[in-house]
Amino acid sequence: MTLSGGDEITEHNLIFNPGEDFHSTVIRIEKPALWWPAGYGAQHLYELAVQLLNGDEVIDQTRKRFGIRTVKLNHSPDEPGPRARRRDGGKFRFEINGQPIFAKGANWVPASIFAGSVTGSDYQKLLYAAADSNINMLRVWGGGYYETDEFYELCDRLGIMVWQDFMFACAYYPDRQWFLEEVNKEASIIIKRLRNHPCLALWCGNNEIDWMHNTGRFGRSKKFYGRAIYHQLLPQLIVELDPDTDYIPTTPLQITDSAEGIPVAELAGRNRKRESNAKRSASYATEHQWGIWSGHQPVRQYLCPPQNIPLFVAEFGLQSPPCIETVKNFCSADRLHIGSFSIEKHNYQLDGNSRLYRYIGDLFGTAENLEQFVYLSQITHARAVKAYVEHLRAHNFRNSGVLFWQFNDCCPAISWSAMDYMKKPKALYYYAKRFFSNLLIAVVPELRKVRAGLSPELQSISITAINDSNQPLTATLNCRLIDLFGHLLDQVALPIAIAPFSTSAPLKLPKAIIFPADPDKSALHLVMDMDGKKNAENLFFYLPDKYIDWPQAQISKRFSQITEKQWKLGLKSNVIAKDVQISTTIPSQFSDNFIDLIPQDEFEITIDCEQQVSSLESELHLRSLKLVSV
Repeated sequence: MTLSGGDEITEHNLIFNPGEDFHSTVIRIEKPALWWPAGYGAQHLYELAVQLLNGDEVIDQTRKRFGIRTVKLNHSPDEPGPRARRRDGGKFRFEINGQPIFAKGANWVPASIFAGSVTGSDYQKLLYAAADSNINMLRVWGGGYYETDEFYELCDRLGIMVWQDFMFACAYYPDRQWFLEEVNKEASIIIKRLRNHPCLALWCGNNEIDWMHNTGRFGRSKKFYGRAIYHQLLPQLIVELDPDTDYIPTTPLQITDSAEGIPVAELAGRNRKRESNAKRSASYATEHQWGIWSGHQPVRQYLCPPQNIPLFVAEFGLQSPPCIETVKNFCSADRLHIGSFSIEKHNYQLDGNSRLYRYIGDLFGTAENLEQFVYLSQITHARAVKAYVEHLRAHNFRNSGVLFWQFNDCCPAISWSAMDYMKKPKALYYYAKRFFSNLLIAVVPELRKVRAGLSPELQSISITAINDSNQPLTATLNCRLIDLFGHLLDQVALPIAIAPFSTSAPLKLPKAIIFPADPDKSALHLVMDMDGKKNAENLFFYLPDKYIDWPQAQISKRFSQITEKQWKLGLKSNVIAKDVQISTTIPSQFSDNFIDLIPQDEFEITIDCEQQVSSLESELHLRSLKLVSV
């Protein structure tokens, strides 16, 4: 046996005598290099190479990579005080090597409904994209299938933690002995296969089954079919085969108002009485926030009062169509219009497109054609997720993680994904790169309650600076009230000093900035400046886009070629240009997209082409809310 990966390479030998077929040994690593999630440190991996020899002949051999880290799900109760999380008690916080981690991520669904068709290249493209969007956790959803070794190995290398559901979702399952025996066999194999991956952060028994049973969504049956799987069989297997990794029986995970910090093993084995209490007074350690999309509620409902901030959000989202190139792959030319049979059929959510029309209408009014429908709904989708993520991250003393639904797609569809089935990034993907960045300026409007049919009035604006890096931050937050032509109307500079992995207290703005004289012609531009360098920025508008009289934008382009396949593009606008989409017919990856341009500030992005290109200018196209020339 040869262990490598640290400062030294060590070898160990085991001698098998005739009749012996099993040996074990302990390999000690003094001062090991630890594995960390992305953003918290390096992803150090060791490799153990094992050869079975008969004299000098190699009979068999294998290699396994592994990382060294501790992982814990912290359920301890809060300390009393103004920043205590909730009266219903405790935390739902991952800790790696003793360091609290804010989980920033998404739900992972199968990359194709045809399992055998997913290649190593597919996994690489999707998971490298996830890492590039600052995701540090993916939840492998229980309605899909267990992923390949390559998936978990890539997550190990990229520092993406994996919340692993067992494959039970949204239905009753048999609890006869024959079925339990089959589950025991399958789960044992899966646990042994995955337990040594440092990316593995949590086992979860099922997706939404306890919640659906407790809320009567399966009908009036009092019998919980399959309960023994999640509350007895699986937790017992975890204790036996992977005791170092925490287990929860289900998500959303229900706790009682009187619950204290409960070890996960106890949570897994709660008795009927506690479940009965939970039905009467439901709150959740992990929440699936579908009250907005499924409840047909306005996006502003995401901005819940601080005392209602969830401990951990494991699902939420809105829909949008895939990129227009993907739509053209599944829709014939004569059906490329809003409301066509093909467009409606490729949304598998009941009344899904009608909901999209409403959400688009709240922000923009009516989409005039299919391309505009795709563009506006992707922006609506991205802005909704951004609003909730910023709200949660601003309250990270209460909330410890957010996983939007969903990162990828299993078929060409209008869905909740950030990457469509053809692996083309939607607006949400690029927004995620910004709202999951280590340094963030969170802008959360506080709105007055209004009567039906009226637009909500702005009551205040909450500004929070967030430092998710391992270094202390000392900077200046420049808050500039500008008009749509970039003219300065008012400004204030706020000094900020934030410890590592912390947030500032809410920052106060002058009333003249919170309530501008012409809200339909004004924007709040916020820049985190450290030694003259722009570390983070955000752009806030006081009214929905449909109430803003956007001036016509003239955007100039500046190209510089870095290599035969890589270009740098500089964009500059004469007015505020919101959500500028860059596209090209040449297969390419953009370092950023759906960007906001501030007058006279040049925005640079990198374009990596999949083929050699002598010129990009004629192949590049821009779209914005009001764009006349480039």
